[in-house]
Amino acid sequence: MNNLQRICEVCILNGIYTPDELEALLTQGKTPDVHTKNYWKKLGKVPKPNVDGIETRLWKKDKDSEQFYLIKSKLYSSSMVTDA
Repeated sequence: MNNLQRICEVCILNGIYTPDELEALLTQGKTPDVHTKNYWKKLGKVPKPNVDGIETRLWKKDKDSEQFYLIKSKLYSSSMVTDA
């Protein structure tokens, strides 16, 4: 399972998107508007006060060995962030 599949699963399980909404989004070549705190930071956004992200595990590439491993991550939807 790749990161996009993991994120889609989290979106469905947490009621962010329905399966039909996700299918329509992906068919249009778009991705869910759900990202890690670091990604939102690059977009000039931060989590809203007292909002805890949705915990999951995503793949990360090891710089030295070029292998992938799962790390604990927190995801935030667009409704969970605000301008920095």
